[in-house]
Amino acid sequence: MTEVLMMIQPLPSLRVLEVGCGQGAVTEPLSRHLLDSGGIIDLIEYAPEELGILEQLGNVSLTVLDDYDHPINVPAREYEAVVITDLMARIADPERLLRSCFHSLENSGNLLILCHDGVEDQAALEALLDATQYVAVNRIDMQSPRYLLTAKKMHNWGHGL
Repeated sequence: MTEVLMMIQPLPSLRVLEVGCGQGAVTEPLSRHLLDSGGIIDLIEYAPEELGILEQLGNVSLTVLDDYDHPINVPAREYEAVVITDLMARIADPERLLRSCFHSLENSGNLLILCHDGVEDQAALEALLDATQYVAVNRIDMQSPRYLLTAKKMHNWGHGL
């Protein structure tokens, strides 16, 4: 998960939204990474049985949703980064999720999507990111079979300007 940590600098009072943490492979190291700077993770999870130790992390707030059809409710321009973990192939409406995440990101904020080769369709995800106004989409290969798709919110860039 060093690739994710390298993308998120531990600045004072940094806020990160993580959607779909699974078993916490990102949340726990990210929590430690941000702790000394006062960084906060707002975690939205669809599978509460997988949470384990994550409920004990001091700089993590938790929202549990009923099912994968339930939309996320997030404030506008609140987060410097959004991390989506192992969720895009399971979520009922991935476009709605990406639009909500775009809404929640500060201008120039980063979107990080952890994916599995053979599970998520990278070309379809990239097209969806483009359709939802993300720019600078990039793939970072991680330990096989995982990869990270990164994108930026650059408000009104690349779409008519």
